[in-house]
Amino acid sequence: MRTKISSPTRIPLRKILAGALATLMLITSFSRAAYAEDNGDASFVRQIIPLLWGRKPKGLDEVRLWTDLAANLGREAVIRSMMEQPEFIDHWAEFFVDQLRVHRETDKAQTLCFGAGRRTTSDGGALARWVRDHEPNAGSAPGGSFNMTDLLRSSLELDDLSPVYRAYLFALVSKPATGNQITERNKRDDFGVTFASVYIHRQMLCLSCHNSEFSISGSSTYWNRAHPMWGSFERSLYSAPSGIDVTRAHAVFRTAVNETSNTDPPDMSAPLVRPWGMEDCGSFRTTVPTDPEGVDAYFTQNFGRRGSIWNVETSLHNGYVTLARDGLIRSNPDNNGDGVRDTLNNDAAFAFMVAANIVNQTWSEVMGYPLTIPNYFPRNSRQLGILWILTEFNFVPRGWSLKELVVKILMSEFFNRKTPLTTTGATAYDLPMLYDPWVENDPRFPPEALAGWTPTSGPPTRNPMHTPAMDPDRHNNAMSEIIHRYSPRSLLYSVSRALDWPPPPRFPSSSYPSSDLMKAIGQFSRDAEPGFRSVDFQGLLQWESIHGTCTEPTTSVDWINRLVAAIPAYDAAHPGSPVTLQDLVITTKDWLIGDGQISSTVPAGETASEATTLENHFGAPLTQQASTVSMLETKLRGFCGVLVETPHFMLGGVQSTGLGTAPRLRVCNGTPCTYQEICEVIKPAVERISGRTLSCSAGAVSVSAARPLPPGFSVMCPPGVCNYVQWRGDLECLADPLKCRRTIPVCDPRCARIDCCGGPLSQIDRPGVMLGWAEGGRVMDVSGVEILPHNSKRYVPLTRGRILRAGDILRIRAGARLNLKTTYATFKTMPEGMPRQVLQTAVATPQERPWLFLVTGPSALKLAARPLKPPRVASRAQMKRILAQDWQRYGEAGAPPKRATRGAIDEDRMAGRRKTPEKKER
Repeated sequence: MRTKISSPTRIPLRKILAGALATLMLITSFSRAAYAEDNGDASFVRQIIPLLWGRKPKGLDEVRLWTDLAANLGREAVIRSMMEQPEFIDHWAEFFVDQLRVHRETDKAQTLCFGAGRRTTSDGGALARWVRDHEPNAGSAPGGSFNMTDLLRSSLELDDLSPVYRAYLFALVSKPATGNQITERNKRDDFGVTFASVYIHRQMLCLSCHNSEFSISGSSTYWNRAHPMWGSFERSLYSAPSGIDVTRAHAVFRTAVNETSNTDPPDMSAPLVRPWGMEDCGSFRTTVPTDPEGVDAYFTQNFGRRGSIWNVETSLHNGYVTLARDGLIRSNPDNNGDGVRDTLNNDAAFAFMVAANIVNQTWSEVMGYPLTIPNYFPRNSRQLGILWILTEFNFVPRGWSLKELVVKILMSEFFNRKTPLTTTGATAYDLPMLYDPWVENDPRFPPEALAGWTPTSGPPTRNPMHTPAMDPDRHNNAMSEIIHRYSPRSLLYSVSRALDWPPPPRFPSSSYPSSDLMKAIGQFSRDAEPGFRSVDFQGLLQWESIHGTCTEPTTSVDWINRLVAAIPAYDAAHPGSPVTLQDLVITTKDWLIGDGQISSTVPAGETASEATTLENHFGAPLTQQASTVSMLETKLRGFCGVLVETPHFMLGGVQSTGLGTAPRLRVCNGTPCTYQEICEVIKPAVERISGRTLSCSAGAVSVSAARPLPPGFSVMCPPGVCNYVQWRGDLECLADPLKCRRTIPVCDPRCARIDCCGGPLSQIDRPGVMLGWAEGGRVMDVSGVEILPHNSKRYVPLTRGRILRAGDILRIRAGARLNLKTTYATFKTMPEGMPRQVLQTAVATPQERPWLFLVTGPSALKLAARPLKPPRVASRAQMKRILAQDWQRYGEAGAPPKRATRGAIDEDRMAGRRKTPEKKER
């Protein structure tokens, strides 16, 4: 039995409350109001539906319903309600299949392991919970057979991604590279490169120049473009910041662990198991014999010559447990002149890197661009701030929760902003360089610095006559730089749901959508065809060739057939106002791109308006009765083909404001489709998330009044210096301090941005704490309050006159009184004492618990405020060792195998003959 980390327990307070970064802290502005540059609720809804569900909205009715709910319940409740729908699981399961680089073809294809699930019903996360809490050889999981598809869906329901990444380690090594001349080392190297991409986002070749401890583009260049997260991560994984010989690093991927192996004989006496009883993903020997190649495997520690994927899985699990219990503990914070920045628990460092990679991939999916550049590190402090905060202070402490991560991103001030044309700012370039960091001015040369600087003359002198306002485009990003193309699967799924065409399969074939189409638009297929997210000319041509006429790929009836067929019935029911061509255009635009407006303005550089262009296409005025237009269906399909190629359909990051034009004729592909039908379907989830009652009607939704804040809550936790921070745990840590380690939280409740503690007030009927900027405050009056002093092991009564320190926790029971004064504010209860706190839990009866008040302040931010150590440059000895390795000469696949044919060139012997000249050159 593994150490059990059940969802509601053993998650330390420090990590739930921590959330700030050095260069981004101490921001005194705080607001729970909407951001000034926000583009409105309708735009917000149009953007989050494709992101959360992978499709476009079902026209105006769906946009209007969710917009109404956002106005009544707030956007966070809307996001969380959407994530309770099955479409969220469907869409994000496919996203993670792509991020895991699951092969769709060749002998490495995972067509069974990631094929159709063996379980037909939702399990509420039971399977993932069992896998998380048990060793791989603990036997078969309850509930019957399963494969990775079942586990992935269960993990998304549990809202903990760790079981997927642990189990995939075995699925990954079950499919080695094949070929007539493939050697055991080729197979290990192939696994190692894929592992590095999927799990830790590192490449050994790059570590010689860029790692968490030094970079050749660091501060020594007087223009620091190296911003690693704080910690010696590569040292923890490979014993050295610049890595080790890949032969050792990849030795843990031995194929001897598999049921059968041709290149690395297995230990036939070792038990053969299917991890957790998982089907279709391979069977594995629990031990491996001594490596016949004589390699000592190293990954997080030296495993000797019997290391295997079992050791990697154990390390990842131990790292997950350590992070859940203690967070990422950085020892040696002052460096002490020993050359080591910060020593980490090796297993925790591994798990943390996996978590950071997931965060970066999720941010990229939502926002369009990653927080790192091709050397796998952030290029500036703002990219670092977001990546660090979301990883260490959101994703990791919340149990690897995708939902909490997505909520944090979508509720940030960077999402759903106004377009440059509608911004209220003095310049459109008002965003930090999170999306295009390459436009930054070089501060070493004019206009940033005075002329005449050379790299040997020390730091450049800043030009006092130059300010960033003179060229804002070189100091910031504009909102337009967030525009990005949707993923291939999202585009195809949007077509499928709108037109009622076949959905994109996980493993495509020759039928629609074919493998060729999916590859052409950037879908990951295999290592040789890893896919892309950019707008590609060849991909556009392939897309147009298939969708240009919106001709259905099968003989079944699609949405356009239904639209044309609906005209006679509508005309009969409305004899005085039959369907016009304009009505059909509005209906089609509303259904495909979520906005039915038709512009009559001639754009700059064009000769005709949209309305005129449409009339030319249909060969009739927009006012003409639709049933009288010749070849109507053919022309409608042509119009459809244009719409699915427009930026409105293919690009995300910006949407129009307002609800748009309501179509008179509405045609659906089944239910739910109308405003009321959709409302009734989502009602249970919305009521469960919001705690309020919905009443759905044909064109409106009414919402019961919100539960008011308890009397006096805003006095005890005043906005601007205090925030209620939701906590996923059940307070076990605070009830028994010996059960968890507490450290000072790194979080500023005065900050409103995503990179600290800002955002809307969490629901106070959920487990959480009041986080108050109250360090140094004096207790003026108190009755019935207990204190758990920082680094103490027990609660004691709080007494008058006590000065509070950061990290102190106050336990305030119902009826207790407190008056706490600081230089910033006063925190006090009502005269009658603190009200009751009733928590909504999974059990039927709500639980009453004491309020918790966590003290924070300037000293709590010192951890993050400490400047990072300037990157070091690799020594001559390090560079000599790195450049001498095979993968430097041949690439990460290593040296080619020796050829047995007579007269063939032996590459290894050739390398030996080159040895002496190479030494002379060096």
